[in-house]
Amino acid sequence: MSAEPAPPAYESLTAVDGAVLRVAAACEELRSLRSGEAAGWRFHPAAAGEHGPVALSALDWRDAEKLDFLVLDGAAEALASRGPGMAVLPVSFSTLSSSRGRRELTERLSGVAQAAGRRLAIEVRDLKGVPPQRLAEVLGLVRPACSGVIAETGPDRAEIAAIGHCGLSGVAIRTASDWSADPAHLSRFQALTELARGCAPVCLARAVEDDLVVLAAAGFTHGAVARR
Repeated sequence: MSAEPAPPAYESLTAVDGAVLRVAAACEELRSLRSGEAAGWRFHPAAAGEHGPVALSALDWRDAEKLDFLVLDGAAEALASRGPGMAVLPVSFSTLSSSRGRRELTERLSGVAQAAGRRLAIEVRDLKGVPPQRLAEVLGLVRPACSGVIAETGPDRAEIAAIGHCGLSGVAIRTASDWSADPAHLSRFQALTELARGCAPVCLARAVEDDLVVLAAAGFTHGAVARR
């Protein structure tokens, strides 16, 4: 098993309204639930402070782009000390939908892939309300720059159904506030994973080590192992 990732290094991001956030590229080990073995690393944006997650969800598109590139740079640095496997890097849909943002992203992805010597997938975030046709169009433009595209959705059947038929490699389901990998919730998870697996072959969720067995039973293919 790979060593537990070190705590992320936080950096300052100054938003367009002048607010300063402390943000970082948080890292989780990506585990195959079929074999139990490490499959790579998954990064996601993290913000320091009690209200950090709320602040990230409310970012202006210009700030979301800044965050994407800051996290990408942090992930590139972190990968130098991580074990083998694919790296999954987050990016906002607003960045991908901008020709300038998409061009810079693809250039950076190429640099990271070459420096890290590994395959890179992207995880597209902030998709709520994005028309499926527009998502498919944008993904077609960015797909040649990476080894796969994963879409992040909420634990909601309508959200998952909306991203079907977009040529995705995977679906990452965000955990709800009352989410628990308690066996009593197994049928709830199975309903979501059945729908997600109809959209893409990979279905993943964040979990702590003890919950991976329940995720596997529910039909998830991968778990992003978070620290307690």
